[in-house]
Amino acid sequence: MSARIFLNYRRTDSEGYAGWLRKDLAGRFGTDHVFMDVVGIEPGDDFVEEINRQVAACDVFLAMIGPDWLGPRLEKANDFVRLEVEAALARGIRVIPLLVGGAVMPEPEQLPPSLAPLARRNAFTLTSAGWEDQVRRLCDVIERVGVAAASSTPPRTVEDTYRAVAKPVRPTGRATAPAAGRPEPTAADQIDSGPVDRLAFLPEGRRLATAGAGIVRVWPVVPSGPTFTTVYPATQVYGLTTSRDGRLLATGHNDGTALVWNARTGDLVLSVKRAKRVYDVAFSPDGSLLATAHDDRTARIWEVGSGMEHAPLRHDNVVYAVAFAADDPSLLCTATGAAGRAPLGGAARVWRHETGEVVGEHGYGDVDAFFTGAGFSPDGRRLAVTTSAYTALIFADGVAAEEISGVRYGQTVAFGSDGALAVAWSAGGASAYGPDGAETRIGGEEPLHAVALAPAGGLAATAGEAGPIRLWPLP
Repeated sequence: MSARIFLNYRRTDSEGYAGWLRKDLAGRFGTDHVFMDVVGIEPGDDFVEEINRQVAACDVFLAMIGPDWLGPRLEKANDFVRLEVEAALARGIRVIPLLVGGAVMPEPEQLPPSLAPLARRNAFTLTSAGWEDQVRRLCDVIERVGVAAASSTPPRTVEDTYRAVAKPVRPTGRATAPAAGRPEPTAADQIDSGPVDRLAFLPEGRRLATAGAGIVRVWPVVPSGPTFTTVYPATQVYGLTTSRDGRLLATGHNDGTALVWNARTGDLVLSVKRAKRVYDVAFSPDGSLLATAHDDRTARIWEVGSGMEHAPLRHDNVVYAVAFAADDPSLLCTATGAAGRAPLGGAARVWRHETGEVVGEHGYGDVDAFFTGAGFSPDGRRLAVTTSAYTALIFADGVAAEEISGVRYGQTVAFGSDGALAVAWSAGGASAYGPDGAETRIGGEEPLHAVALAPAGGLAATAGEAGPIRLWPLP
């Protein structure tokens, strides 16, 4: 079944673009599935009544925003453009802002309070030069929405589990003391790596990627020296990740650059840059997209093949971490805080990143706490976040399930392919939890910047500011 589409626009601002788009949408979905006021309302119909009826019936609401969309008319309570958008937002309909004519997404403070949620929707840009390809991609998104709407018993998705959670919560589950659990094992081996800020196992488990002091390396797990080393002229690497197939690794740097590398040869595949530093990077499950977390209060999505940037996901605070859901690549978690000032209160937010819709949001009861890392379990049922409040929080199926106590800030969080979990603490060691939930403490009192779990299980790697990388056997 085709999606039902409502096309919202202002005639004096974007009528030409709206006409072109309506024609293309009708060609893909059928004329009866695209509502546009100038052709959809019969003479004598009550304009407001018909608009409300059509908005309520649609699956997708396209809000076309041109360079003159903002203005005095939008402030009027009886403005039809405003009434249509308000109706769609109030009904929880999928709202996609479409930017045309060089327009930029308005900030929340520029909008009437009833329209402020629109600023949190991920916008889609349409340009004359790239019209055909852009409309095709937009139609693909709309088609997926239509398929979901047509299903009477949709399968469980991460969106389903998180949609109901949209307010700050404090987990009430078991709090694990740092010293609890099994005796700490002895490191099986170490790699004299020098400073390390981030590390990750490659998916085949035989190599480790590290980044620190502007140096990116890939090492064999059996220590014998790196398989490649590349130096990028930046003082610090904040983010590191690998693609699921092991072909690529990505790094985020303090000069605002994110880089994608060939994980075997070290060749540079992609370089993208924004003005503010990159705190974290994440690949989508198929490796086609790269998410970046920025100091300028945005998370950004890039197409790895072309370098094309999607509309940014805007936040109230600094974005410290990003993570794609493994079982639903259209969902992205962002972890936020506000560095350097109080209150620092952060949030872990789950987005439908193609449209900018927030489907879930988790806060923390301590308003001074901010979120430093995030990760989904392989099955998508658990979301783990680290905080500045000496804890890591676990949400299971969208519900606060567990609070893990640690030593100062939680630095990074990692899941293994078997569902095991590990958290690195900035003031001492790491906590590793097997699939059965049993805890193993590793790393002693050594301040750690990163922890990673081998995909096949049974091995963890830790590293700190001074190095080295240490390898730990796990039960």
